[in-house]
Amino acid sequence: MPDHESAQPSPDVASPDATPAAASSISWVRIGRYRCHLAQPVAEQDLRRLVAALAGRGRFHAEPSNGDVLSGRSAIWRHELPAIGTVVIKEYRRGGMLRFIRRRFYVRIGATRPEREFHNLRAAREAGLNVPEPVVSCSRGWLVYRGWLVTRLIVGRSLVEVVRAGTDGLPGLLDDLTRQVGLLIERRVAHVDLHPGNVFISDTDRVYLLDFDRATAFRKPIGELRRQYDVRWRRAVEKHGLPAVLADRFSEGLGRLSLPGG
Repeated sequence: MPDHESAQPSPDVASPDATPAAASSISWVRIGRYRCHLAQPVAEQDLRRLVAALAGRGRFHAEPSNGDVLSGRSAIWRHELPAIGTVVIKEYRRGGMLRFIRRRFYVRIGATRPEREFHNLRAAREAGLNVPEPVVSCSRGWLVYRGWLVTRLIVGRSLVEVVRAGTDGLPGLLDDLTRQVGLLIERRVAHVDLHPGNVFISDTDRVYLLDFDRATAFRKPIGELRRQYDVRWRRAVEKHGLPAVLADRFSEGLGRLSLPGG
């Protein structure tokens, strides 16, 4: 049987809006060498199947990366949990020169990357943002570890794919996007990896923000945070040859935001 204990959120959680009530519903389970945080009850049999899937990662095929570096460095797979349905497994991988040495391994300093993103996603959902629903975060190893995050599947496409298929409906999507980013700014959360590849559009045209493992609390004036979002977004749009309207409409939306003290 796995070992269960209650778990408190990591001090690395980016959003200051996480509540003790939300934290109390988190539990952790140890199955063999894997330590998993649970956002909701998951049957032991399902957890063992999940851990077996992580251990046998080589049997899975990565989801298409859209042929674009905007898609990020993490490896993504789908998996079925009978009581929950289709989930997405994200394995954390290094970029830069370190990918040639320890691509899948990290040194544990405080919370692991999957733990941070797990708690950040929970805090973001409680704050009203559209982000993937976390199910489980897992790590294997103590000082040096590998990590995975499991979220519910969102059916849709990245904003990059949507734009490259045509710009019909783009103004409405960008208006929704700036409202989501406005919530981040109001709560002083810096999403340091926000770019068009980390914006997902569901089949119902709902805008989701992805990749929160490096999100941090912003301590400088709130107007500076808005400026940083604007500059980084425009830089990504220009770097990857996406239509200028993607940056212009985003910038206009940020400019219309009414921010506390801003």
